[in-house]
Amino acid sequence: MKDKEDTLKKSIKIVLDEVERSLMKGCYKDLNKTIDLILRSKNIVTAGAGRMGYAIKCFSMRLAHLGLKSFHWGDTTCPPVKTQDCFIIASGSGETPHIVELAKIAKESGAKIIWIGVDVESTISKLSDSKIIIKSVSKNSADVISVQPMTTLTEQSALILLDSLVLILMKELELGDKFMKSNHCNLE
Repeated sequence: MKDKEDTLKKSIKIVLDEVERSLMKGCYKDLNKTIDLILRSKNIVTAGAGRMGYAIKCFSMRLAHLGLKSFHWGDTTCPPVKTQDCFIIASGSGETPHIVELAKIAKESGAKIIWIGVDVESTISKLSDSKIIIKSVSKNSADVISVQPMTTLTEQSALILLDSLVLILMKELELGDKFMKSNHCNLE
């Protein structure tokens, strides 16, 4: 049992080191623009597929806790995107077919697009008004090597990156945990 516990602790250290390297080598030159787009938007709609979809859905929930009008694509309450809105996409490759199509629709509708991903030459990257680049693995590139399977590193990095953005938004909006808790669903 102790041997497995030691192995687990070593694995945790490896994963945390990989995530830290991934995020510290990311490109955040559009960060101010990203924050501004989020704060100026009437509605914020998020989208992503697979595990990146779960990461961005968590972010959408936190945006709602901040009092922003945030929705996740596919939910029945998701409104149409329009010119005063923001469409935030999490897609490592930037090439997931149905997410690319959603980006094109959002662009045609006049919404501003924020993309969180890896492949800067991707279709979604080129459609985006603002980008946050994670230095990680995607299904279409192998620039970064990870001991973790598939694109796990990217998904973990996206979740931590988005949670870190929440801290910046809290500061910008001068809101604290108490306010956010007041917006948390009480139907539990």
